[in-house]
Amino acid sequence: MAIECRDWKWWYFFVSSVGFLFGGILLIVLARLARARLCKAPKRARNDDIVIERSATGGFVVADDEPQSDGLQSWFNDLLSINAISGRILAVVTLVAVLVSIVVYIRDTYEPIEQCNVSPKDDGWLLTDIVVNFYFLLHFILRFLAADDKLSMWVSIESIVDYFTVPPIVVLLATDRYWLGFRFMRILSLMQIKNVIQVTGLIKPGLVLQLIVVVVNFVSAWLTASGCFHLFENYGDPWNNGADMQNISYPTTLYFTMVTVSTVGYGDFSPTTALGRIFFVLFIIGGLALFATYTPMFVEFFQFMSPYDRSLKEDARRKHVVVCGCITEESMGTFLADFMHKDRADKSTVVVFLHPEKPPVPIRALLKRLSSRVVYLKGSILKACDLDRVRLGSASGCLVLANKNSPDSMAEDSANILRVVAVKNHSPNVRTIVQLIEVRSKRHLLNVPNFSQKHGDDVICISELKLGLIGQSCLCPGFSTLLSNLTCMRSEIHGLHSPDGRLYERWELNYFSGSSYELYSIPLPPFFENKSFLESVKICYKDLGLLMFAIQFPAEGNSFSKLLFNPDHSVRIKPNTEGFFVAKDEEEVQRLLEYDPAEMKSEAIELQESRSEGQPVTTGARVASGGGGKLSKLLNRKKKLLTALTGKKSNRQHGEQRQDSGTMYHTEKETTYDEALLSSMEQKELADHIVICTFGTKKSPLIGLEQTIFPLRRMTLSKSELKLIVLLGHGDYLRREWPALKRFESIRIVEGSPLERDDLQKVSLNYCDMCVILSPGTQKGDSDDSIPISFSDKECILATLNIKGMRFEDLESGPVVALDAQSPIVSGSLARRRKMRDRLLIDGKDVPIITELVIDSNVQFLEQDDEDDPTGELYCSSPFAHGTTLSVSVLDSFLSATYFNDDVLDVVKTLITGQVPWSQRKMHGGSNSDEDASGTGAGNCILRLLYLADTRYRSYASEGRQYMDLLFALLENEGMLALGIYRSRELTDPCGKRYVITAPSADFPLEAYDKIYVLTSPNRESLADNSTSPPLMVKTLTADDSDGIRITEDPVSNV
Repeated sequence: MAIECRDWKWWYFFVSSVGFLFGGILLIVLARLARARLCKAPKRARNDDIVIERSATGGFVVADDEPQSDGLQSWFNDLLSINAISGRILAVVTLVAVLVSIVVYIRDTYEPIEQCNVSPKDDGWLLTDIVVNFYFLLHFILRFLAADDKLSMWVSIESIVDYFTVPPIVVLLATDRYWLGFRFMRILSLMQIKNVIQVTGLIKPGLVLQLIVVVVNFVSAWLTASGCFHLFENYGDPWNNGADMQNISYPTTLYFTMVTVSTVGYGDFSPTTALGRIFFVLFIIGGLALFATYTPMFVEFFQFMSPYDRSLKEDARRKHVVVCGCITEESMGTFLADFMHKDRADKSTVVVFLHPEKPPVPIRALLKRLSSRVVYLKGSILKACDLDRVRLGSASGCLVLANKNSPDSMAEDSANILRVVAVKNHSPNVRTIVQLIEVRSKRHLLNVPNFSQKHGDDVICISELKLGLIGQSCLCPGFSTLLSNLTCMRSEIHGLHSPDGRLYERWELNYFSGSSYELYSIPLPPFFENKSFLESVKICYKDLGLLMFAIQFPAEGNSFSKLLFNPDHSVRIKPNTEGFFVAKDEEEVQRLLEYDPAEMKSEAIELQESRSEGQPVTTGARVASGGGGKLSKLLNRKKKLLTALTGKKSNRQHGEQRQDSGTMYHTEKETTYDEALLSSMEQKELADHIVICTFGTKKSPLIGLEQTIFPLRRMTLSKSELKLIVLLGHGDYLRREWPALKRFESIRIVEGSPLERDDLQKVSLNYCDMCVILSPGTQKGDSDDSIPISFSDKECILATLNIKGMRFEDLESGPVVALDAQSPIVSGSLARRRKMRDRLLIDGKDVPIITELVIDSNVQFLEQDDEDDPTGELYCSSPFAHGTTLSVSVLDSFLSATYFNDDVLDVVKTLITGQVPWSQRKMHGGSNSDEDASGTGAGNCILRLLYLADTRYRSYASEGRQYMDLLFALLENEGMLALGIYRSRELTDPCGKRYVITAPSADFPLEAYDKIYVLTSPNRESLADNSTSPPLMVKTLTADDSDGIRITEDPVSNV
């Protein structure tokens, strides 16, 4: 049985360790000297790093600097290599042996330092320690045999640990004495844990592995120092025979060393031995250096290991989408508000933002509110390791946001295209939707591998959509507001008071009731198969309250899927047809999948009975005149029969011959810039024209004016519907834009500034149909960089206020100047005379204007007489409701809308241009068929304004009529599908401000002066004259003795 020794023999163990260390060094040195003396060194001639040895034949051969290892040494080297299975096994076994040895040591610290009569047979812990140390001895021999440099291996830290732990075991077996001694040095072997981790692959190289190495090194040094202090204090000074020793436990030494090295020093414990004091003097010096070295490493690690540096956790139950590009507080808030709107059925998809910078405080607050569905990770989309962290390969899509306010739009587009390249290189099949600013940047996407429609990839060109919306709004005022309301996710406003406590007016409530409607698509159930579009629209609207405005037939073979807007009555629903609807939320549309006609039959009968008790439903002027409805149906049947026999429709309508269907736009012979300058004679005859004001300079980037011209010159418009376009701006800038405009019909140029009233007089604003003020945007290289971005709209605001402050008086006198018969101004002369007769004076505030803004909040400066909340959203402002302003922010919703429905872009572009653009189809690899090129495969349509006060449509707005009556009557008799109302705020004033009502309810009452947004075929009779007919109330100037001028309004019969 082991007992505490009274006579110390500690030097046995110490001498064995030190002797083994220095004895081995001596033997290795002697062996090297003997080898150098006995073995004749070869003659070498050195040339830089090349060693040449003389061979046995007398020649010279190239030799290595280091001696070649023999076969046995190579075998041992391969045995220990971590690249071999044997080396990996030995590394793991060594780590386990180290941990076992440390556990045995900590247990032995509670026993006396030196014991006698020790027998391994009686002590299982001791037997375990002997076995482990013999393994270390075997491992030491293998390392020595495999080492190329024996001396360096002999004096390494790992070998020194073996000298002070293995030889004492041999002494133990020879003397039956046990000395705890320097066995604590085995703890230093934990520093080799990095090799084991790399061998097993448990942790990938990175910050986590660096932290583990730092922690292990610090803990190893701490435990080793505590073991040394434990030995000195419990054994005492040898020269005093342990008289000054104190019995302390190993945990106490751990506490004391940590308090000391951290410079806290409570003073509740202190060393009593001389060796202990000497050790702690040295340890404090080294410990402070160690503590100062590792503390910054810990701080740096925890700075890097923030929640934004982690990897996305894999969750098979939830999809995720990666968002990159321009990540700011504004862009994130706008995107998430639309993407995570409560009306969307998808409420589980996680949004992962990847950005090179850490989020600022405002974004962190946003992330906390949406922590369940939003993740922000720091990284670059260009680095494959960061793409792995966000699990791009399993993502449902990657969305690339653009900085719409970038002063260098081409550089911004180039950066986004590079992001697309990185995404496609990493995960070719991941659906990618990218925002670009400039139209000309789209062509670079053709060179991106794997960017194609088959993956669902798409591009949203901001300037193309923005300028297209403005151009279409020139023909249909308020169109930009109507389409924005249908594509943006907005909640229905409840209550009668605004956030600032103001009572809403009736027109505001009507406007807000329609702003909560959006576009949705869903496959039509089998019930609708073989039914006509008219029947399907009636069923959906009557029974479900859903307005279906388009259908999409599935693709057949190599052809495209056909998107048809308000198709002819002869079109029948095919299997797997997709329906496009206007509804408040997606749940309403989902009810269509559960549609059961039997359940709806009783409700439909009750509705029909309640409607039959009131005024009978009439169907317009033809029905009211008696027998017109039957005649119309007969003519329609005859027309369908002729179409079926000939296989095509006539392009003639009202005696006009349309252009070739292979062309998308009305063009003419190229016109030079000087030829397009508006002459003084032409200035006097301007009427019913469109004025486009620009602020570009010689160095300004081009905004692409042709995108605004496209909707105004599309082939779906007849010659009589083409309006003269007058460009007002800086001459140097317009000359740069002109090469893209020179082939369009009827475009004139006036060089000047929209801020100068003399130049505005030259374009006859008081006789124009629309005045467009385009924003110069955020310019690059401004002289004063301190001007905030909110001032980007200063030119547009000043120009708008300048026009509204003008007062136009008719200065026309004498006969009309004769013009060339080929001049596009001639057709405007009659219109000008008509307006001169009906309108003798007009204020600038009555000029129809569309103002483009960059910053939403600047809308508060456009109309000073409205009580809008300056802090409210853009769509809640009066100018936006009137359709007189457009901000680029309304296009932010297109990104998330396209993600949830890849047909949204086709729908929007069809509504803007009348057909899906051929360039878009070509970019996606479409066919070159004439059908696609002409747009017939895409379902041509025109959005027009129908004026209910016109004689032809006056009966539709007869007293008691509701919106559903109008919807069905127009659809049955005119082939037109109503989408909304453009109503005057003052119901009795047709000349007053109008506002947009999107998708009115079925029982919404109609007014006599309402204008209706309708989808109609381009081959139907033009409504342009109806939508722009002179107002029914005419302002007349008369003299008055009291104030000099009196304006009276007189009704004029519209015949």
